[in-house]
Amino acid sequence: MPGPRPKYAITLAPEQEARLQQLSTCYMAPFATVQRAQVFVETYDGVLAESGDLLIPTQEGRFHRDQIAGDLHQLASGQRQGRLDDGAITLFKSVGHALEDLVTAELLFS
Repeated sequence: MPGPRPKYAITLAPEQEARLQQLSTCYMAPFATVQRAQVFVETYDGVLAESGDLLIPTQEGRFHRDQIAGDLHQLASGQRQGRLDDGAITLFKSVGHALEDLVTAELLFS
């Protein structure tokens, strides 16, 4: 049985690199980070059903669906705006649709 998939994050803010490296070693994002972040998801239903980062705090009543800033479709289509300032923490939570991850990375770097 293979081990957990590595987690990757992409940021355009170089001053966040040390914190990014620390978070990239975590299997789940610390809840304090989730609380401070503008959270985008691959799909609302998929993430809230499968992602422990958001599923567990939702079940415990500490996180609610309306705290999600938008899904990948809303973000990519311009229905929702992404990072509003360089100091913001933006968390994109995916549950494994690799094609969507690739499209997101391409959009960020193009």
